[in-house]
Amino acid sequence: MKIGVDTNVLVYAVGFDSEDKQSTAIELLTRLDPQTVLVPVFVLAELHYVISRKLRDKRLASKLLRVQASAFDVIGSTALSLSKALDLVDQHDLQIFDAIILAECTRAGCRILLTEDGQHGFEKDGCTLIDPFKTPMHPLLAEALTSSAAARSDQETDP
Repeated sequence: MKIGVDTNVLVYAVGFDSEDKQSTAIELLTRLDPQTVLVPVFVLAELHYVISRKLRDKRLASKLLRVQASAFDVIGSTALSLSKALDLVDQHDLQIFDAIILAECTRAGCRILLTEDGQHGFEKDGCTLIDPFKTPMHPLLAEALTSSAAARSDQETDP
């Protein structure tokens, strides 16, 4: 199962804003199979902006961003993503930035988009918005974590 990650999850994982959310974000990102996690390039651009503003150091922000970008598969923006995003804005009253990220994730075949933005449980084109900080955990996220654990177990037992 492919899983998209929004900016706010990575911001918490890097260590800004909330220690509780940081531990949750890190736990999720380490428990999920990295081969299933996709990060839109737009998310990385937003992350760079946040980090450089917080640290007041664009070069350090770039170094941190390169680490994040190398940990997961990065999906790019296309004209089709923008067109889908504009439809999402018109049909569901989403913010354009959130719509672009959702459009990129649906185009890439993500079943989940981990985000605090949008309506928890909202589903569009097979992709469900899940707030990873809400309790109880959404069943689809629990399923993804179980699948990741099983995949890791299989990899460890393969010769």
